[in-house]
Amino acid sequence: MKKLVTIAGAFVLCGIIGFSAHAQNLLLNGSFESPAIPANAISTATPTSWQGNGSPFIRVLNGNYGVPEYSGPQDGQQYAAIGGGAALSQAFTITTAGTYELRWFDNAGDHPDAHCH
Repeated sequence: MKKLVTIAGAFVLCGIIGFSAHAQNLLLNGSFESPAIPANAISTATPTSWQGNGSPFIRVLNGNYGVPEYSGPQDGQQYAAIGGGAALSQAFTITTAGTYELRWFDNAGDHPDAHCH
């Protein structure tokens, strides 16, 4: 049994925490560590192994980039920021039947009432 799942978001994503199928992370580059960028820097590159529509923006950040409202990543050194209708996604195949749990950390930066849908 194979299932295809796509992950998308509309706010700041700060790393995929993981899945609970034998604690195996099925995503590639779930903490957005590639491409590596310097500390407290920002890049317009789409994270490796992810697809993005890039409109209007997708960014990879290392540190809080001088914005205290950005809490930084929960795992690793980098995180992805998406906004204004942009999306990041990654497709993967589950080959073993079972119960899987998708968990992630998100933060809407300076918009504390915003949340993912």
